[in-house]
Amino acid sequence: MIRRLLAECLWENRLRVAARWAMFSEESSKRTTLNSWLEDVDNRRAYGSVSSALKLLDGQAESPQLLELRRATRQRVPVSALRVGRTITWASAICAAALLVGIASSNLSMPEKVLNYSTGIGERKVVTLEDGSRITLDSSTIVQTKHFNRHNRGLSLIKGRARFDVAHDKSRPFTVAAGDETVIAVGTSFNVEKLRSEVLVTLGEGLVEVQLQTSPDTRKSVWLTPGQELAASKTGSYSVKQVDLRAAEAWEKGQIVLNDRALGDAVEQINRYLTTPIALDPSVAGLKVSGVFNVQDLDDFVDTLTSFFPVQSTRERGRIVLKERH
Repeated sequence: MIRRLLAECLWENRLRVAARWAMFSEESSKRTTLNSWLEDVDNRRAYGSVSSALKLLDGQAESPQLLELRRATRQRVPVSALRVGRTITWASAICAAALLVGIASSNLSMPEKVLNYSTGIGERKVVTLEDGSRITLDSSTIVQTKHFNRHNRGLSLIKGRARFDVAHDKSRPFTVAAGDETVIAVGTSFNVEKLRSEVLVTLGEGLVEVQLQTSPDTRKSVWLTPGQELAASKTGSYSVKQVDLRAAEAWEKGQIVLNDRALGDAVEQINRYLTTPIALDPSVAGLKVSGVFNVQDLDDFVDTLTSFFPVQSTRERGRIVLKERH
């Protein structure tokens, strides 16, 4: 935490220097000194942030946020600092520097862009993020970036299932929120699946912390090691067990592996791949099913159920309805 705060202070000071340079960048007498300062890679990055902020100012000079920030900054500048007869006074330079730092460091007028990555029915996709991390999205899945910037790497799994291969960066923990649960990683590989009744987190490599909402006012951290899967229910309870990673990651190869899975949960997973969804009568939702099914031929799933369980299928209003056979 201390290192992070120190880094933030150093970055803000660098931005202030960059902002002052930007005020006088057109003066040829200072150009040689500026070029020398820009030889440092962090200085160039700070100067680039300030330049972007200047472009933003040109287009939004009359926005309420910028006007208020300019007013508040000028109130802190003493009258004695003013010099008459100069196009750009020291006071205005200080105001502009503070204003630019405020924009560049806090993104006040540049809100983080929220990106949605999604797949349709039967589609899988691999997305590479700007930090080098990769997301593999299962069928009918939505992942959203909400707080992805130079301090944080925050995403949300809105629905479905995805694998996250995280680029190592200790200064920016990688977080994935799924409902009330949050997975925190630095450099690792894990799956997150969001179902109606629970959230599943399966760790393939590295180490992750899962923050659970065990009650309205209580959160608990659970650490996973490779091969462990955490199941967190909507009621706040959770369990951790060792799993076969080959089975847990089979979906990336187009297979669904069920191991004594409740039919209600199994159907929710399988429906991601079906243009004609399956609907369940409550009388059969609790049946436990096992097997390996190819997502390209899920008719086998319904055939297996009707052959080995007291279940019958009918087509009603564009759905395959499974109910108890009498």
